[in-house]
Amino acid sequence: ADFDRYLAGCRDNPVLLYTDYTSIEMYLFNRPTMEKFVAFILGDIPVSVSQFMKNLGQVLQRIFLLRLANEKLGWSMTWVNVKEYISYSQGRIGFDESRYVNNYLLRNGKKRHAQMFRDTVEGLSRSLEKDCRHNIRGHDLVYVLFLSSHKHLGRRFPGKTHETFAPFLCACLEFDEIVHEPLFVALGRL
Repeated sequence: ADFDRYLAGCRDNPVLLYTDYTSIEMYLFNRPTMEKFVAFILGDIPVSVSQFMKNLGQVLQRIFLLRLANEKLGWSMTWVNVKEYISYSQGRIGFDESRYVNNYLLRNGKKRHAQMFRDTVEGLSRSLEKDCRHNIRGHDLVYVLFLSSHKHLGRRFPGKTHETFAPFLCACLEFDEIVHEPLFVALGRL
């Protein structure tokens, strides 16, 4: 479902409810939830929550585009962990996309097709939805927040892996923030 909006589209199925975004984790990407996350997990950061979210969204959308380009091209490349390419400093998340793409293509034997890949990424970037929750993979949201939090907090960090970190993020969600989303309205009617 991550790429359905951009590739084959969603299939009609009367017994299946779709999330309103790419995945269930994207309901966590809203201002009140991120405000709690920053306050309770990160603590003081030198940027506003809005700036933090904007920066995080930009990084995650670039990662989404790399995954989407691979799908669009039908290359079935093995994903390379982004951990070495994510940086965090003073409330800002960085992604060394150029170095990542070079390594991603090299490890998958596609280096000679680098320009085609980059052109595909840029072409897809022009078709992204305005609401970035349609352009971010939920697992990447959790993982990049995990990496950033770990770099920010060091030994004081409450999660050993991104799987053990996810509940801390989920604990920041208020039901009032999602109750009006179409998926939850539909669930309420069942």
